[in-house]
Amino acid sequence: MTTPPTSTSDEPLLPSLREWQQALLLSVRLRQAARLLMIIYASAIVASSLPLQLLSSRWYLNAAEVLMANAPIAITAACLRLIAQVIHPLVGDSWQRGRIRFQRFCSLMALLYFMVLPLELFAAGYFAFELHDAERSRLQTFQNQQQLISKRLQAASTIDSLNALIPPPPSQANATLQQRRTAITDALASDQNNLRRRLTNERRQRLIQLIINGLRILATALATALFFRMLAQPSDQLLAHLERTLEED
Repeated sequence: MTTPPTSTSDEPLLPSLREWQQALLLSVRLRQAARLLMIIYASAIVASSLPLQLLSSRWYLNAAEVLMANAPIAITAACLRLIAQVIHPLVGDSWQRGRIRFQRFCSLMALLYFMVLPLELFAAGYFAFELHDAERSRLQTFQNQQQLISKRLQAASTIDSLNALIPPPPSQANATLQQRRTAITDALASDQNNLRRRLTNERRQRLIQLIINGLRILATALATALFFRMLAQPSDQLLAHLERTLEED
């Protein structure tokens, strides 16, 4: 264990002692700040994930989005904890245990963000399937409504009964029964085609947005996971990797 510096001469080493105390105090404060940031991080994750909806693809997409949005908090906390560990002047069993806990924490965070990759792919794929299924369901509901209108249209045997069912526009006030039926049938077909095009365009736009968000989340999750995986390595391995990188440059 490193002890406070002592003087070997008549004059005390006040500057050295003061630096030792400041390093110890700063290390403690950085550890406290890192702990506070992780409490904020965990609280944000838990609050955004409730209530649990494990059967909903939207819940998984939201969970991945929340993890990415709060990744800077976890990264900042890890950096503060690493700095506190480096500048801590006391090296002993307690310091070694703290280093091991920090490496385990970084390994856990790396695993968490690595898990975001398959989670995002699965949730995005299932959400795309749900979009297609919802489009088909809305179109089927509209077609059923049109079929009901068509049945009532065919059941109307006189122009008066048809006009009572579907009031005519001013341009068809004097139209015959067959003309009114043809006009209504054409209008129903046009409405169905317009709805189909609108639903297709909406689904296409949402898929494009889903792909853009998915790529952003995948890239951010991979970078964050690799960052924590790097911090989880022992210090000697990090130094060796840094030396190899400097030699290559």
